Amino acid sequence: AFVQVTTTDISTANIGSPWPQYSIDYNLQMSRRVYLSASGLSGAYFASTPGDNGNNWSTTGNLYAPMVTKANAALANMGVSKPRGIFLELGINDSRSTVDLSVVQTNVVSLFDRLEADFPGTRIYVTNIGRNQDGISTVRIDAIREYITTEISARANVYECYDLRIFAESFPEYYSADDVHLNQTGNNAWGVIMADYLILN
Repeated sequence: AFVQVTTTDISTANIGSPWPQYSIDYNLQMSRRVYLSASGLSGAYFASTPGDNGNNWSTTGNLYAPMVTKANAALANMGVSKPRGIFLELGINDSRSTVDLSVVQTNVVSLFDRLEADFPGTRIYVTNIGRNQDGISTVRIDAIREYITTEISARANVYECYDLRIFAESFPEYYSADDVHLNQTGNNAWGVIMADYLILN
């Protein structure tokens, strides 16, 4: 249920999401092993969305319950009562959907409620969503960003560790050719930011 990162033979990740660089940076600074729960899934939604095949974090989706089961099994195996933190970056796909925004908002609140209930006392570190491809209305993405920001402000154990809109506005070199997804340089920068935030908080 957890991927263990125990060695760092390179200081700069050359593959994947932000998590390899996050693990390298945290390990180098803290000299501690890093364990990552393989729970996230690309292309996921807050709300159940037509055609998503259950790839959402709603109460009826296919992602949340297996995550809790895997995480609790791994924690028990390691003799640990709770995770060091939960990282969340979600919502950009909801901004592309046609699901009513009020439904998306309900599911944003619901996910935070469930995470706090199932992992009490665990800090939740949120990266707020950045931008969409050209031609997508900013109305939905701005609304969903606000829903997320509201939950961060309202909950004692929820923190914004980064806002990807900063990358979108100031670091175009961090994006791949589609101008939506981060390239390796961008993923590495994001990974370092999250590791540093966790260390300081």
